[in-house]
Amino acid sequence: LLVPNLAETLSVSGKEYVAIGTGSSGNAFLHNPHADIVGGAAIHPEFCQPPSLHSQIIDRYGDWPDSTPLPAEDRIVRGVDILLGQVFESFDPEVALIWSLEPDTSHHEAGVGSDLGNRGLAVADRQFGRVLEWLDKTGRAANTDVIVASDHGYSTASAVLDIESLVVEAGFPATSEKGGVMVAPNGGSVRFYVADHDFSTADRLACWLMDQPWCGSMVSSDAVGYLNGLLPASLVGIEGKRAPDISMSFKWNSRLNPGGYPGYMYNTGKEPGQGNHGSMSRHEQRCSLVVKGPSFKKGVASEVASGNVDIMPTILHLLQVEPLESMDGRVLDEALMTGLGTPKHSTESHLAERILDKGIYRQSITVSQVGSTRYVDEGNSTG
Repeated sequence: LLVPNLAETLSVSGKEYVAIGTGSSGNAFLHNPHADIVGGAAIHPEFCQPPSLHSQIIDRYGDWPDSTPLPAEDRIVRGVDILLGQVFESFDPEVALIWSLEPDTSHHEAGVGSDLGNRGLAVADRQFGRVLEWLDKTGRAANTDVIVASDHGYSTASAVLDIESLVVEAGFPATSEKGGVMVAPNGGSVRFYVADHDFSTADRLACWLMDQPWCGSMVSSDAVGYLNGLLPASLVGIEGKRAPDISMSFKWNSRLNPGGYPGYMYNTGKEPGQGNHGSMSRHEQRCSLVVKGPSFKKGVASEVASGNVDIMPTILHLLQVEPLESMDGRVLDEALMTGLGTPKHSTESHLAERILDKGIYRQSITVSQVGSTRYVDEGNSTG
């Protein structure tokens, strides 16, 4: 959150970024929080940056439709109306984004492959089709690059756990005093913050977690030190000043759900049968990235590891804008018309185990690397 974002980077070269978010307000805000300074805009049903834009949009289009009932087609229709009207007419930015809350909302509610989930997907498809039709009719398709991305895949919830209560019942009070553990659940994963990074508390917590049937892969931060059986947090890119002492991905499998889609996991927050994400399941780590336009090759499918972290470097490369700071992602050279072909890449599985009183905990985390960019493919415990 403290590094230059896309809007700020483009503004140095006199270019603008406008983002429309139809989902969470925080998500939309972070795309361009300083639009009144750097230009462009962030547009959401509840607010705009710059603030004066909000009343202009309401005056022109009326109040935003509610996000219920699901699927939230009326709200997404309004977002596309604003994109094709207000954004392209008034701003005509070098980069524009529309963030659709479907099919995500319906998949959370009813699961992937459900009737509601499929209707949510159809809503997103129809409204994306409107954008493509507009580009064709206005003659812009020939010089516009289009990037379609999802921010995660999905698993079906097999069970929901009140992880905070379970940790307290296991003898780890939710306190900042020695022996205490603060718990931050996040769907398919949980972050644990140990008071004063106490090693003995962290080690006891790790052993207790390893004994649970829902415990998948785990990593530990440098602050707490090496814990037998865990892998380093840096392996999955979450080391830093605010890193949790222990991060755990819930255990998952590849069973098919009623809709025929693979992937079940334990989780926090969603009842059995609903959809969720946040773990190191391969079914969540694998998501969609489809590109089209004059800058990209046609009819090519690449299995070289990539991720959403690569989208900003690729956009800056296409616009010939230099990053303001070094970036974790890379330019997706293998997808570009000017690209040199398949980059050098590798995949490696990292293993760890620990002998416990009741058995052996074993885990594996698989990561791929392209140049200096690392991607988490999957991670799980075995047995």
